[in-house]
Amino acid sequence: MANERFGRLVRGMVNAVAAFDGRQAVFVEEEIGALLGLAPTTIQGYKQGRVPEGWRPIEVLAEFGVRRAHLGRAWLQQLLDSVRYYDTQRLIDRLAPAPAAAPRPPRASDNLPAPTYSRFIMRPDAYQQVVEGLGQRSALLVIVGMGGVGKTSLALEVAKRCVGPGGPPAQGAPPPAFDAAVWVSGHDQPGPLALAHVLDAAALTLGFPGLTRLGLRERQHEVEQLLRQQRALIIADGFETSTDPALLGWLLRLPEPSKAIITTRLYRREFQRGAWLVELDGMGEAEADELIAQAARRLKLAAPAPEAARHLREVSGGNPKAIDLALGHARHTGQPLAKSLDALLLPQGELLDELFAQSWGLLTPGERAILVAAALFVGSAPPEALADVAGEACPSFGPALQKLADLSLIEIALAAPPEGGARYGLHPLTRSFVDARLPAYGDLDRAARERWLGWCLALAREAGGYAIDDLGRLDRLDPEEPTLFAAVGWAMGQGRHAEAIALIQALEFYYYVRALWGKKLDLHRWYIDAARALGDTGQEIAALALHIQLLSQQGRMGEAAQHLPRLHALAEAGPLGGEARFSYQHTLGVYHLADDDRSAARRCWEHLLATDAPMPGHMRAGAHHWLARCLAAGGDPQLARGHYAAALEIAREQGLGRLVARNQLGLAMLEIAAGELDDAELRLGECRQLTRQGDWEQGARLLWAEARLAARRGARAEAAAQYGQAHALLERMGLARESAEVGAEMAGLSLGL
Repeated sequence: MANERFGRLVRGMVNAVAAFDGRQAVFVEEEIGALLGLAPTTIQGYKQGRVPEGWRPIEVLAEFGVRRAHLGRAWLQQLLDSVRYYDTQRLIDRLAPAPAAAPRPPRASDNLPAPTYSRFIMRPDAYQQVVEGLGQRSALLVIVGMGGVGKTSLALEVAKRCVGPGGPPAQGAPPPAFDAAVWVSGHDQPGPLALAHVLDAAALTLGFPGLTRLGLRERQHEVEQLLRQQRALIIADGFETSTDPALLGWLLRLPEPSKAIITTRLYRREFQRGAWLVELDGMGEAEADELIAQAARRLKLAAPAPEAARHLREVSGGNPKAIDLALGHARHTGQPLAKSLDALLLPQGELLDELFAQSWGLLTPGERAILVAAALFVGSAPPEALADVAGEACPSFGPALQKLADLSLIEIALAAPPEGGARYGLHPLTRSFVDARLPAYGDLDRAARERWLGWCLALAREAGGYAIDDLGRLDRLDPEEPTLFAAVGWAMGQGRHAEAIALIQALEFYYYVRALWGKKLDLHRWYIDAARALGDTGQEIAALALHIQLLSQQGRMGEAAQHLPRLHALAEAGPLGGEARFSYQHTLGVYHLADDDRSAARRCWEHLLATDAPMPGHMRAGAHHWLARCLAAGGDPQLARGHYAAALEIAREQGLGRLVARNQLGLAMLEIAAGELDDAELRLGECRQLTRQGDWEQGARLLWAEARLAARRGARAEAAAQYGQAHALLERMGLARESAEVGAEMAGLSLGL
């Protein structure tokens, strides 16, 4: 007798794999048959409900469904129950382990930069002073010392060891463990380091990008709550750039159990209000000798004679940057080290300036062009970017870059995966020196700035845009995001409104997918101002539309409403083209739906779909999708299904993977509500395959749907875990309405409703 339930589950699994692979089901049957050593006709019999003899075919089918069809625990449970498998839970736990009960932060627990040193030279006394300070009740530890003395390296090494294994153990007590480390550098900001910069870095690193949209006071309160819930270490490097008194006051009062480290060249009397002070001087004899030997090996120099090494220690005062510069200078002048040092018997305050000046004097125009180019990038840049911005002034780029590294004028850091490779940046002292030289090289600076802006535009257009067909290309923007954001601000400051708009249009979807709402709202404001300055009605409508939509989705209806009169006035001023008309009507629909006026929202999308005017496919799919969401919320599931299906068809035709996933998700939600659980499971399988890890919003909605499916099937523990993950993600993004809905469903699950 045929087992109809078993046959339906196998049939759905085979069809899912065929759909994912884009091939006929018969080839999938052949693949399964090969795994079992059986003819494809036998697999076809399984699809008709013929249950195999023995447990091995069942186990192979189960694993094939999980691995190749991306089916989850719910499908697996149904399959094994249909044949009364003898050890169901063990096989489920092996093939599809349950998610952790507590949601994991979707971002890394630290944002520490890659070190620019190949091997950290331990300075035991200073290291132990920092470790001891972190063990005190004081919230703030200050590392103060002159430029180039190694403050940043010491703070970075301690931080890395606080959040994970960071190298060979040092003498004395190990540093205390922290759950997270937040790094923010005053040298990587477009202006002075401020409290807002540190709060944003904390919110993003701890996995709550939604907080960046809040006002400063509310943002500060929310970040403080996060710092009370976990042991986080905040590092503010280059604190001497800060002119914000609120930042120092906040760090001094940081809530337990979290702590902060700042590095600074300047001592402030306010440090006496409770900070633990570590004064970092030059390296001791053993430490300096180790650095000298290491640098000599890197530069392929003969090891300095003991007398020359002693002389270098004395002249440099043990300053690591001065030692590197002096050895690099000796390497490229060919002078004996002792002779080079005779010209450097200067007070320490003047020594570094003299070393930089001597190194600058050794550079060709092309090599100087590379330094000027590096000064334009925030943090660091890949070598090909520096070559593009340096331009034709440097035909021998590779040797020039090596010479700059030898002279310690440029620093090398390995990029994090998946990008990998080397990146190049400037030490803060080098950056200050180059900036001071630029007025005398105005033409070089202006030409480099133009090429830099062109490079930013080219990258943003190539890797950014409305990437719903290939979200993976957005990964290329991750390491360059700070520079690209700075480029928009620079273009606005220079009145380059057309270039600013081009950058914003290429970047705003990236900020949406990455849930960087605070910066996305900043882009919108720049977009509005730039379009208004150009008198471009279409662009201003597009800018206002983006701004109102995001504010509405975040539940900030009062702020969104403030922009509606201007949007209406622009729309009424003249006939709108296809894209502008879509932006206008779609924005009104999103606003009304967020404001619970479903009738008004429905009319907006129905009006869009009723016209015969040409409209890009993704916009027509978007209108169907949002109308379906509106209808589903208003209690009309059958009509909603039709519009989800129409959107899905357009998305498939145009290869828009993210839109395919969104509409499969919408249909799955309706099928779960109707009790069509197997069909919903198949749709969610495709959605899982198409949802990328960095897509926060889509990931949250997928978890929400999977939680509903698990709850309907009685898998309460699995549903609770998925509800918790979805709720955490939506809360972190600041999507208050959806977060509240998930919270209500979680509460209902716990009460057995």
